[in-house]
Amino acid sequence: MKQVSQFVIITSPRSGSYYLTGLLDSASDIVCHGEIFKKNNVELKKSYSDKLNIQRSDIEKRNDAPLKFVRRLRNLTPKKIMGFKTFYRDVSRHKPVVNNVINSADWKKIFLVRNPIETYASLERARITNIWTLHANQKKRDNSAKPVLVTFNRERFENHMKTYQHNLSRNDKLRCAYPESCFALDYKELFDSQKLAQMLKFLGSETPVESLKSDYIKQHTKPLEESFVNYEELQSYLRQSDTGGLTT
Repeated sequence: MKQVSQFVIITSPRSGSYYLTGLLDSASDIVCHGEIFKKNNVELKKSYSDKLNIQRSDIEKRNDAPLKFVRRLRNLTPKKIMGFKTFYRDVSRHKPVVNNVINSADWKKIFLVRNPIETYASLERARITNIWTLHANQKKRDNSAKPVLVTFNRERFENHMKTYQHNLSRNDKLRCAYPESCFALDYKELFDSQKLAQMLKFLGSETPVESLKSDYIKQHTKPLEESFVNYEELQSYLRQSDTGGLTT
């Protein structure tokens, strides 16, 4: 079997994962796919979709034999390092993948996390605008250029926090089980060349960090206090609730 170093980015929606996959895929010795176990999609680079004879909407072939699908993908990789991104909610539907990829010392794991208040706001905004990603060479749609304020809703935020904390707990368990094959990365560190260089070294890449680039750009640049209709209500909730010191 072809020897290809393998990694998986484990993250949550709105954490900058598309930007990270773009950075890694720009490395000279890395191929990084998107969310290949997405519920209704297979986010492969087009050349690999053609080679595997699988289209983005052709999820049955992937679901019937998920491990075989991953092995075929790895064996088609011309570079020495291959990876993809996933959310726990997606990969949990494929238990063989959980057992043989996530729970394996042979697969390196990058945990990408972001302040859950920021991801909550970003999710709410994306649901309003239906704009989920933005490329540098892509013109913004009319409604993406307008300031979009979101509303803090206690119930939705608490559900969001439960998922966030559960995922952190799963990350911690994997770090304890496979300390040498796990790497933690915060959203803010996506723009830290020193941290990115450490990540490349962790993956075994010889690509200079200054050559990394991504076509994805941040959609919303306003601070949190200018992002919420009821920002004071959010602050009040954080002061009165046990959120582990979480602040805006």
